Amino acid sequence: QDTINALEALTEYSLLVKRLNLDMDVKVSYKNGGPLNLFKLTEDNFVGRTVTAPLEDDLYVSTGSSTGVATVNVRTVYNTIGTSEDSCNFELKIVPKRDDGKGSEILWLCLVQPGRIRGEGEPLGRLEACAKYRPSAREPRSGSAHAVMDIGLVSGVEANPEDLSTAIDQLIADYEIKDGHVLVQIDSVPAHKFLCIGFRISELFRVGMLNPATFTVYEYHAPGMCSSPSH
Repeated sequence: QDTINALEALTEYSLLVKRLNLDMDVKVSYKNGGPLNLFKLTEDNFVGRTVTAPLEDDLYVSTGSSTGVATVNVRTVYNTIGTSEDSCNFELKIVPKRDDGKGSEILWLCLVQPGRIRGEGEPLGRLEACAKYRPSAREPRSGSAHAVMDIGLVSGVEANPEDLSTAIDQLIADYEIKDGHVLVQIDSVPAHKFLCIGFRISELFRVGMLNPATFTVYEYHAPGMCSSPSH
């Protein structure tokens, strides 16, 4: 009886050893797009190289007559576009207002006079771009460092430079109007209230479809941009 048990154990052991001996062909295919790659795994070549599957299709993994055990790992990568709220250090808002629009209780950088009767090149109203600094938990600052406001204008509209000139030497360090953008340099954007820049806008010409315009703020020496939705 002991001899029979020993022979059975040796037979089972030989079968297990054969199954553990790695000699495997692993075929990876798309469900609809055909073969992707064939991995040949052996005792000396037991790690397959990484392969990218560019097609948006299901994957099938299969083996033929093989021995051994292998594991297949699949990693899916998603790419997203946009500015993360966690990495944005500014809270932004931009509001077009009529000529008779009333101000709110926030820090004004420039106050403009209401526009007159509208005609070609006459003021349509005001554009108010506001930003407030959001320091991180480990940054007990009351305001940002030197910052830049990039205010995009829609097609056929121009900014009134007089309104921006009156604010220089207050909190505006400098400004530039270029290629449909108003670029304003700010000494500091406060963290306790919104800092707003207001200026009159005039219609240069009428357009059928307005191009989208964005409002972007970033620190001059650390350009991690924060953008508002199109306006």
